[in-house]
Amino acid sequence: MLLVVASPLSGLYLRHIAGLPENLSRFVMPAVVFALPLPFINSIHSWLRGLLMAAHSTKVIYLGMGLNLAATALLILLGALLKAPGAQTAVVAFTAAFILEILFLRKAGRAALA
Repeated sequence: MLLVVASPLSGLYLRHIAGLPENLSRFVMPAVVFALPLPFINSIHSWLRGLLMAAHSTKVIYLGMGLNLAATALLILLGALLKAPGAQTAVVAFTAAFILEILFLRKAGRAALA
C-alpha cells in the first residue's frame, strides 16, 4: 500500500481504477496517507479482542467497543464543527478511536490476560 501511495500509481489507481475525478482524487489522497497504519492497528486490536474472548472477558470487550464508538462519534462531530475535510476527519477519528480502544483493552484486560 505504501508503494502505491508514495508513487504516481496512486493517481492512476484513484482516477482510472476507482473512477474518481481528478479533483476528488486529490482530495482523497491525504486520507489514504492517514489510513496507512490502519491495517497494523486493526491487527493489534483484533488480536487483543481474541485474547480476551479466549479468557472469557467479554465485558471488557463490550466496554472497549462502547468507548470506540463514543470516541469515533465525538471526533467526527468535532471535525464537522471545525469544518475539517470529511475523509481526513473520518480516518483520524477511526484511527484515534481504535488506538484508544487498544489502550483500554490492554489496561482493563491485564488481569484476564495475566
